[in-house]
Amino acid sequence: MERLLLVDDSVTFLRDAKSILQTRFEVIEANSGKKALDILKNQRVSAVLLDLKMPDMNGIEVMKHIHKEIDPHLAVIIVTDSREVENAVEAMREGAYDFITKEFDINLLSARITKALERRSIEIQNEILKDKISSIRDEFIFKSEAMKKTNFEIQRVAMHDFDVILIGETGVGKDLIAYEIHKRSSRRDKPYVEIPLGMMDSQILGSELFGHVKGAFTDAKTDRIGKIEAADGGTIYLPEISALSTDLQLKLLGFIQYKTISRLGEDGRNPLRKVDVRLIFASNEHDLMDLVLKGRMREDFYHRITSVRVEIPPLRDRREDIGLLAEYFLKKEKGNSKNISREAIRLLESYHWPGNVRELRNVIVNALIRAEGEELKPEHIAPWIGYSVSSADGMKAKDKDRRVKLLKYTHAEESFRKEYFSKLLLQAGGDMMKAARIAGMTPQGIRKALRAIGLDSNLK
Repeated sequence: MERLLLVDDSVTFLRDAKSILQTRFEVIEANSGKKALDILKNQRVSAVLLDLKMPDMNGIEVMKHIHKEIDPHLAVIIVTDSREVENAVEAMREGAYDFITKEFDINLLSARITKALERRSIEIQNEILKDKISSIRDEFIFKSEAMKKTNFEIQRVAMHDFDVILIGETGVGKDLIAYEIHKRSSRRDKPYVEIPLGMMDSQILGSELFGHVKGAFTDAKTDRIGKIEAADGGTIYLPEISALSTDLQLKLLGFIQYKTISRLGEDGRNPLRKVDVRLIFASNEHDLMDLVLKGRMREDFYHRITSVRVEIPPLRDRREDIGLLAEYFLKKEKGNSKNISREAIRLLESYHWPGNVRELRNVIVNALIRAEGEELKPEHIAPWIGYSVSSADGMKAKDKDRRVKLLKYTHAEESFRKEYFSKLLLQAGGDMMKAARIAGMTPQGIRKALRAIGLDSNLK
């Protein structure tokens, strides 16, 4: 049973509240702010019901001590007279989870305590995950002029609190840059939550984003807090924004405009919840207006999410970063002591990288698994980027021959794409998920590439 601390200088209120709540919670009492702090330092408590007006210190002062010295995630619900609602709202700005007047309804209070406990659990999990995520995320490394410009944009956007959309091809590093914006922002110590839009159907996604009440749909057995509400104060990252249904676009548009939400299944009698969350969107669709013209995106939603836009260049447009990234991925593999030869880096730099940084990482890992000796050489790299070993060995001679006739870049790019994806389809046996794993791309990214070269009908 969860332990609840009641803090009030009114003996009558403590007695009445305890008699009501003790059937659902283990209740302990304190009749002053100082006594409450002493209890919290020596006992595990899940939530606090805290009176605003007490003789030794007011409720806001007590709450600040709790969050600074004892537990930053402890759920505090302010209990106040109806005449002091304005002060209760001020307490929420200072970190209280909620407030309720002393003429409370037992079911309403129990529901708010339960939701506060849910919020506390999610915040603690987020804190644990944040440390794990920081340790496993790739570092943001670069030296190319193209990425220096992008880095400047990231810094500029991070300093302000606008919602932002990241545009770039599949595998280019949008996830890393979204987290980089959060990490550099004033929200860095608050939750960072990523929601994979393309992996859920509309109903599940609506519940994930906004939460639901019991009975909202067939499997809604209990009330549930949504990810937006749980990330209050922090950042929500929404990749693959083009996968969002128009119904959810409309609901999300309401949040973007007013920063308020309602859970699925709630009616007009339920008050809207104010939530302070920054949204970072991402898409590999360069021209989102095309989605509007095709009826897949609402025009008002389009204008809202594209007001602040950061373009992330593909790896082929920042070749100076390829060697740096290859060395980084090589060193990141645990137990590896191999180096990569300059010839192997030159081979990597000659490749077109349709799968971008994600594909580069996969190539390095596959080459590392199969390489012998202390160094990755061209022959270890060549099979994973569509070259034969003999063509890799022959690169020195070709590099020295400045008179070799080259195709125009656009023709060479088209030729390469057709060759690469034809081989990919063959190796995957027409299986889309297998092709995605081999290429280090998403199924959506592969389909887009195949449509562009007329091969989409060959995939299952």
